[in-house]
Amino acid sequence: MSKITRKIWILAVTLIVAFFVVGQLVEAKESDYAAEQYSKIKEIEIQAGERQKIKIGFKNVGRYNWRSTGKNFVSVYTFGPKYRQSVFEDELWLGADQPAKLKDPLVGPTQLGYFEFYLQAPDKQGVYAEKFALAAENKLWIPGGQFELVITVKDEIADSVPQEASAGETVVTATVEETAPTALKIIDGQEPTVRVGLFTTEEPIIFTSPYTYEIKNTQGEFFCVLNLNEEASVSYVEASRIYHIKCPTTDFTSASPVRVEPTEIISFMELKNYEKYLRWLPKVNNNKFRGVIEINFSKDNGYLWVINEIPFESYIKGIAESSDNKNQEFLKALAVAVRTYGLNNLSNPVKHNGKGFDVDADIDQVYRGYAFEEQMPFWSNAIDATRGIVVTYKNEVATTPYFACSSGRTRTWREAWGGMDKPWIKSVKTPYDRGYSRLGHGVGMSLHDALTRAKKGALYDEILKYYYSGVEIKSVY
Repeated sequence: MSKITRKIWILAVTLIVAFFVVGQLVEAKESDYAAEQYSKIKEIEIQAGERQKIKIGFKNVGRYNWRSTGKNFVSVYTFGPKYRQSVFEDELWLGADQPAKLKDPLVGPTQLGYFEFYLQAPDKQGVYAEKFALAAENKLWIPGGQFELVITVKDEIADSVPQEASAGETVVTATVEETAPTALKIIDGQEPTVRVGLFTTEEPIIFTSPYTYEIKNTQGEFFCVLNLNEEASVSYVEASRIYHIKCPTTDFTSASPVRVEPTEIISFMELKNYEKYLRWLPKVNNNKFRGVIEINFSKDNGYLWVINEIPFESYIKGIAESSDNKNQEFLKALAVAVRTYGLNNLSNPVKHNGKGFDVDADIDQVYRGYAFEEQMPFWSNAIDATRGIVVTYKNEVATTPYFACSSGRTRTWREAWGGMDKPWIKSVKTPYDRGYSRLGHGVGMSLHDALTRAKKGALYDEILKYYYSGVEIKSVY
């Protein structure tokens, strides 16, 4: 072998060895960063044009610390393809392709780190699959850090109305199911109690109130009294299946779901670390609730639910489907339609089987609790004035969809959603909507047309009977 050949051979071997060494070094560096998704992300439903806060947790299963600052800070980017501009970009995102940094300043190996960001829904309805991934800035995509959010964008809760509606008289749409609830037989004369699924969480829930509450579990075991303006918290550890209750002076544990119960009917509590805003009331955090708050882990779907157990009339006062219009006949007509529709949802809890509640605060009707009630005294007055009154058809509680505005007539059930027509839901003329575009599904009561009728002197029962044919207006409790 010549000296030149030998040198070439040595150089080739050196390059091959270097290639494998470098490959191993790169692989080793990548293995220093690794993630494992901890949070379970359910399918998300959001109204067109609204915002919704997302929180997702990952376990650091690599060898390097994750940090929220520095040249290699960890954040969420859009993925599939990388760095694409998301249609769900929110004003608080770091960029159109970067929703958020790591929330925690430092997450060491084996620790959990969380990322929080808002989704700003587009106006176009439909089902979206948004892919994201974790990245260490200026370094690499973190293995195991990819995740997908399935987001359904539904009918918008309108915060603008045709020009005939005066300022402060917002007309809105209802949240309506694609399939019809079945009619409900008139109940036994008692106001029902409803259990509302507010949201899922993995964080402790922190409570405070200007009233006195008692903290118990669902088996009746008493833990402590929460006096006015004191704080308590409840959390759940899925691995041990144990609830942890942190009272003002003592800590407790429970194997059963935990309830925070008022001692007075007028009471309300604040969930201090919960945020929920309406686009048309952007300065009001809807984190106050009357009644009982229950923390309940659903074994059927694997989520920790915060549930509000409340008398039905108080529930109706917290439904955020109108601004505080001063026309009481219009508001009374809407209150009866909302109550009737809500009773049908309550009669059909099978869709939430295994979750521990009757209705969902976002999917069934948009419920925002006592904080919304505080802002809407005229709405509350209309509900009090029509307490227990519903729309009936042949002595059964009818289904009463409603929407923002038609283009001159309403639509039948079958025309909008298919299936069997409802005999009380016919297509009727809406002359006060002429010249406007349809906003909403078009079935049942047009709120813009109804508002104009009320302004012209129509009474609430006359308004309801115009849109729902052949019905009676009755008190059922």
